[in-house]
Amino acid sequence: MSKNLLKFLQIINLQIKIIMALEIKEEHGILKIIGTLNTKTSLLATNHMRKLLDIKDKMLVSLEEVKFADDSAIFNFETLYLEAINLNKILVLFGLENKSIKDTLKRTNTNYIFSPDRE
Repeated sequence: MSKNLLKFLQIINLQIKIIMALEIKEEHGILKIIGTLNTKTSLLATNHMRKLLDIKDKMLVSLEEVKFADDSAIFNFETLYLEAINLNKILVLFGLENKSIKDTLKRTNTNYIFSPDRE
């Protein structure tokens, strides 16, 4: 196998792993983010949500099923949240009680972007 082909296959494998690490689906008007949020997957998610905000005035987003989120992922969501405010759009993020992301939210001081969780 040539070095170029091997390198190409490694890149494809990495891209598949990134894609499989995150699932975005809409259920009953709520966009659910499921899986792992890191720099790359959070950019995929927030870019998708930006496109939806172009056609919607309000979006509900659940991070209740996120298994892990690093600091850069949470900062990407904070940026999107602030962009929505500047566009006079409503972006409701919930999942504040998700133990998998709670420490990251505290460490990054970004709890404020989340709405109180559903009771």
